[in-house]
Parts: sequence; structure tokens; C-alpha cells
Amino acid sequence: MAPIDSVITKKTLPITETIVPDEDIGSIQFLSNKEVLLGLIILTTLIIVLIINVIVVKKMNINADSSVKLLLTTIVIFSGLFLVAAGYDDRTIAPVFGLLGATLGYIFGKSETNKPA
Repeated sequence: MAPIDSVITKKTLPITETIVPDEDIGSIQFLSNKEVLLGLIILTTLIIVLIINVIVVKKMNINADSSVKLLLTTIVIFSGLFLVAAGYDDRTIAPVFGLLGATLGYIFGKSETNKPA
């Protein structure tokens, strides 16, 4: 049997050498053309809906609290649609949906007057 030192050999590289991967990584495309197109359609629709919301709020003289609720609800819904259309998986967007839900819960949970429970 050979001594253990000769069986286990350790190869160390000097600090000046760099290790280059064997495979060429190439360019990485994060989103497909379909996902980019869906994202642009959703963002364009969001802008149109926000403009309509602002016009409705001005014409109907809606108070500030209700108008903020309307605009933020629209933004949160379209944010969720955008994330799904962009191709993120459920493990990635689950915390974001939790945050968006918490934002809506805070917005709809607060009120102008403190009503006893």
C-alpha cells in the first residue's frame, strides 16, 4: 500500500493564474420575445387605465382617500400581471405577491375615522 500522502495529492495554483471555464457561456437572454411583448402590452394598458382613472377621479370629484385606493389597486393588479407575463416562476414572485397584498391590505385597512371595533 502506498502512503496516504502520495495517494492524496493537492494541486494549488499561483494567485496570478486565472481559471477559465471550458465551455463558452455566450450571451444570456433573460426574457423571450413573447415575454417582452406581453410585458410591453401590459405596461401600455396600465398607462391607459391610469389615465382613465385620473380622468374619472377629476370628473367625479372623488375624495383623496378613495382616489389613492383606486390608483394603487390598479398599479398592484397590473404589477402582478406584469410579473406573471415576464415569466417569473412561483417561488420568485410569491414574496412579491405577499408584499403587494400587504400594501393593499394597509391601504384598505386604514380609515379616516377611528371606529371602535
